[in-house]
Amino acid sequence: MLIITDNTSLACSLVDDLSDWKRYRDHPSLSSSSPDYDTTSTTSKIFNTLDSQKQLKSILAAVFPDDSEPLWCTYSDISDFFQILLVQNSSKLSQYDLLKELKKQNIDLPDRLLLFAGSGRKFHGFSGRSWAAESGNIHLVTYSKIGKTLPFSYASLMSAATLSVVQAIDQIDGLSNCSEIKWINDILIADKKVAGVLADARFIGESVQDIQFGIGINVLTTPTVKRNQFVPQVSSIAEHSNSSDRILAKLFTELLINLAKNITTLLNGETTSLINKYRNRSMIIGKDITIMEENSDHSDNDITKSAIIAQGEVINIGDNLEIYLKNSTTPIVRGRVTIDKNSN
Repeated sequence: MLIITDNTSLACSLVDDLSDWKRYRDHPSLSSSSPDYDTTSTTSKIFNTLDSQKQLKSILAAVFPDDSEPLWCTYSDISDFFQILLVQNSSKLSQYDLLKELKKQNIDLPDRLLLFAGSGRKFHGFSGRSWAAESGNIHLVTYSKIGKTLPFSYASLMSAATLSVVQAIDQIDGLSNCSEIKWINDILIADKKVAGVLADARFIGESVQDIQFGIGINVLTTPTVKRNQFVPQVSSIAEHSNSSDRILAKLFTELLINLAKNITTLLNGETTSLINKYRNRSMIIGKDITIMEENSDHSDNDITKSAIIAQGEVINIGDNLEIYLKNSTTPIVRGRVTIDKNSN
């Protein structure tokens, strides 16, 4: 995988054993005019066409618009699935939104692309709610081209994203099976929120053109955020793990492994297994919950005035991630969930 960054220290905190950094413009595997250009290298094989070189230049210009900072690059075998990782020290806007805007402009993007920001502004979670993007945590966007018809749903997409996070956390010392999914896209440990995901797909007719995930995980830093009944407590992976030894790099590696596995499952059309695994890690099944309307601006302002959609014990989550309550035949497909404090 090709890694390009404006901060080599940040990249090295994510990926073990990075070395042989070169200025991006001087890298012999990327410049065919270089006398040292190696046509057999993995990087050269990825970017040996004019189209792929144009794709790379387009995304670099969007992610790193300021030419005053030099870009450095190297190669890592951390992933056979993903091809490019762009590591940005700090982003002035949401990389997730940036990618969506580039797609709206029909910019041709590199396949199997990863964008990482060490910190940033204007980041957000589900329904546009603010996300505190602080140093020491994971802020990752993934992009994959599909280009074919699949037995595909938003439920399977969201399941793949959330499962990738909980499966990665499972590999951290002391945290196997400790994380749970709070409907629909939050990940909690010991009732404290540590992560959240976003998911999006683009269709032409019945053909899935591409998918992207946005993943935020509090790894080393617990952010200062406004707490409320929907997010009563916030935490970080480091607060729960038995080990602090390169926990960021360990979690990042495991996240890429599980993203590759779950995206491949999507590509193979095996959506049922993803949704079943989502159910198995859900923290709301068997709990008494209240589901409330979103505020019109999707903010957390005056949430005590939000209308209640439904209340009751969750008996199941359906194939479209809809909630089924005891003594009710109407599935719940929208709203925000709070768990009854007295619920076991």
